[in-house]
Amino acid sequence: MSNEVIEVRHPIIVEQYSLNTEDGCGRGEFRGGFGLIKDYRINNSNATFTASFGRSVYPCWGMSGGSSGTPNYFIIFRKGKEPLRARKVAALPLEKGDLIRLKTGGGGGYGDPLKRDPEKILSDVVDGYVSLERAREDYGVVISI
Repeated sequence: MSNEVIEVRHPIIVEQYSLNTEDGCGRGEFRGGFGLIKDYRINNSNATFTASFGRSVYPCWGMSGGSSGTPNYFIIFRKGKEPLRARKVAALPLEKGDLIRLKTGGGGGYGDPLKRDPEKILSDVVDGYVSLERAREDYGVVISI
């Protein structure tokens, strides 16, 4: 369902829909894909939230020397309370203005990360998928800008 349809049908605003480059993905000669981040702002004073995420304890595994991906989870930001990071919650009361952030994990990598083509790593850095530090530490590639 598109964000526009969600907003029309439900009392929420979709504030973010982006790749989850914050948590990363599995390293490898062929890196895993990135998950998503989706932020929902509650626009109703009488709401509850129920969710259960799979692959939140055991993320997608890497193969043939690649590292595992990252887990699924969500964070709930409520007024006057510490953010709640969880993978399961049932009928949690929410108020107008609270924010739910869904974060899906990245896939596992395949193959030895040190064999990844340096041009692909440069593209990942330029595109904002991998930091200069991660390029150096995870792939052994030093990029000077």
